[in-house]
Amino acid sequence: MKIKDIKNKLEKGKKPTMAILYPASPNQKALKDFKNPRFFGSVKDCFNIKLVKCPIANKECLIEATHYRNVRNADILVIIRGGGEGLEVFNDKEVVRAFARLRQECGTVICVGIGHSADRPAIYDIASLGATTPTELSVFFKDLVSKDWEEVREIWSKCAQTPENIKRKIRKLLA
Repeated sequence: MKIKDIKNKLEKGKKPTMAILYPASPNQKALKDFKNPRFFGSVKDCFNIKLVKCPIANKECLIEATHYRNVRNADILVIIRGGGEGLEVFNDKEVVRAFARLRQECGTVICVGIGHSADRPAIYDIASLGATTPTELSVFFKDLVSKDWEEVREIWSKCAQTPENIKRKIRKLLA
């Protein structure tokens, strides 16, 4: 499945299933940032959401999460985490392979919003969409629901070119 297939499902009035893999740590606010009412929060009812709490800094737990039923049955897997220490787990070859295998076996659209604009772990290489932060990823899903496909594709292909373009896009949306 591709992002365009998710858009087609939405246009037909169907609710894609979205598994959100987020940190188990109480200090992480990635889920709160992703569910921001101004962005994803305004369109969350368009998706069947399955929350999957995971000790995201733990390699074995991340790999195991690719076998969870809620993850394997999802149309979309959103992986979110704030910045800081511990991002190296997303560069681990076994972790990246596990998520690549999930995408191949299940056709899952993998969307990643990890860290800050300076962070770009290897897991982004296998993602259908890589945003620099959980908030930016939530903006993408708002656009996916509220805009036509060509406009979404154009906006996000331009934003993906450089981190500075992404920052400008977010500032414009927040204004």
